[in-house]
Amino acid sequence: MVDEAFIKSLRQEWLEKPVKIVKLKGGITNELYLVEDNEGRKYKVRIPGKKTELFIDREAEIKNLKALEATGITPKLYEHKEDTQISIIEFISGKVAKKEDFKDPKVREKTVKAIKIIHDSNVQLCNVFNIFREVERYNNLLKAYDKTILSDYPINEMLEIVKRIETEVNKDFIKLVPCHNDLLPENFVFVNDKVYIIDWEYAGMNDPCFDIADFITELDNLTNNEEEHIKQLYFGEGKNREQRRVDLYKLPARLWWALWAVMQYHVSELDFDFNSYARFQFNECLKHLKMLREKYPEVIKGISV
Repeated sequence: MVDEAFIKSLRQEWLEKPVKIVKLKGGITNELYLVEDNEGRKYKVRIPGKKTELFIDREAEIKNLKALEATGITPKLYEHKEDTQISIIEFISGKVAKKEDFKDPKVREKTVKAIKIIHDSNVQLCNVFNIFREVERYNNLLKAYDKTILSDYPINEMLEIVKRIETEVNKDFIKLVPCHNDLLPENFVFVNDKVYIIDWEYAGMNDPCFDIADFITELDNLTNNEEEHIKQLYFGEGKNREQRRVDLYKLPARLWWALWAVMQYHVSELDFDFNSYARFQFNECLKHLKMLREKYPEVIKGISV
C-alpha cells in the first residue's frame, strides 16, 4: 500500500488543495484509490499490480479509453503516467452492480442496451482481442511455473476442445467490433437509469458473441430462461448461429480466466485468494464442458474428459 503523500504528488492541484484519499476494495489486478477534491470532483487512481504487464497492454488500453469516450458510457481518462503506468481516471459515483442485480429483467435490459451501444459505436480500437491466442499465451507463460492447481484439472483435454471450438466459430463470417472482454458484474455502474461500463484493460476488437458469452458466464446464478432473455435482448429472433457461438465461447472464456488466476497466484502480491478463484473458474469450465457434451457433442467427440 502506498502512502497519501505519494498519491497527492501525482497531481499538482492535489498538493495545493485539500483532498480525501480512500483505498478502494475489490481490485484483483491493481491497487485502487479514490481521491476527492474540495470541490467534490472524484478520481480513481490506479496503480498497476506486480507483473501486470504480462496480462495487459497498457499502451493499447490508454488509446482505447480515449477512443471510447465518444460513446458517453465510459469513464474519462484524465492522465496516464508512462513511466509508472499509473492512471488517473474519472470515478463514476453510482451503484456498482452485483450478480444478484441481474435477476431483475429491467437490469438485464439496460445493461444489454449499454453493451450494444459499445458494439454498434463504430469506434475502432487499436488492437484485436482473440480469446484463442490469449488462452495459448497464458498456457505458455505457465510452463515456467510448477503445476500447482493445474494438475487437479484436465487441462490438456480442455485445450484440445478449445482448438476445436476455434475451428467451429471460424466457420462463420465474423465482423469484429469494439468489445470490453471482461464484463463481470462489478464493471457496470448504475447512475439513475444510465449504465456506465468501467475497467477497459482487456478491450479490443473482437467477435461480439464473445462479449455476450463472457457476460453470461460471469452471471453463474442465472436460470436458463434468464440467460435466454439476455440472448433475446441482444440478438432478437433468428440468430441461431450467433447464439451457438455464444455457447461455444463459454469454455474458452472461463479457461482464460482460470489460467489468468493461476498466473496471478504465482506472481501477484495483492491480498487476494487466487488459488480459490482459479479453482472456481476451473469448476465453471467443467460445468461448460457438460453443456457442450449435451448440446454440441460433435465438438468434444473422441475426447475423454
